[in-house]
Amino acid sequence: MGAQPSSNDTPAGAAIRTADLDRMWCSNIFQQMDLDRDGEVAPNEIKAVIRACPDNNPLCDFLKEEASTRQESLSKWDFCNLFSGYIKVAGDPDEFTYRRVKTWLETLERCMERSAQLRIYEMKSIQKTIFKAMDVEGKGKLEVKDLRTYMDFVKDPYNIIRTFAQRYNYMKISQEEYMDAVNTYVENHGTPRKCHIEDVREDLIQISAENRRRMVNHLGKAWNQSCGLLRGFFSHSFGCGA
Repeated sequence: MGAQPSSNDTPAGAAIRTADLDRMWCSNIFQQMDLDRDGEVAPNEIKAVIRACPDNNPLCDFLKEEASTRQESLSKWDFCNLFSGYIKVAGDPDEFTYRRVKTWLETLERCMERSAQLRIYEMKSIQKTIFKAMDVEGKGKLEVKDLRTYMDFVKDPYNIIRTFAQRYNYMKISQEEYMDAVNTYVENHGTPRKCHIEDVREDLIQISAENRRRMVNHLGKAWNQSCGLLRGFFSHSFGCGA
């Protein structure tokens, strides 16, 4: 009697392998992708991910080709359908191909997790600098009424400034409270998108520019007051105004 075929070699086994890879691609990998402002994946982002973790397995080769020909961003549905398109071309994977592709997807996920952690660190670092920029007097706390002066021109993608600005005027926010709000948002909404990091970086530039404008205005008023006092002094002392 010949050797019995492994259960993995049956159509049912092949379907299980396909479902496992599909789950990894459509769920795990999509969750780690950097999405654009519409919550979609740009083709260039897929290219960047593959460049960061290259491999010569058939799924990777298929994705390279798809990313090079696509022009529009992919919704989650479109993203998941990339794997379905690969299966239509390649068929259900055998055990060897399954292990190659799965190993690559696991490596890809770890690589993307590291990238996500860097984005989280960058977002928190910029937000901390924003707090310090708004804390012009260096007291370590911000008054709500001061936050409201920045509301009109910041993008504030996490709504941190706007949320605090809705409190009562007399309340003050410490840096710890501010950063706790940032941490809570990240925990609830996931890894910051690159577009959001660009937004907070732009907010920092705008807040710094606003602070400089206020300082110039303050110095200008102080100068005018000084000139007024001097004119009064000379007028009184030498009778210039008589």
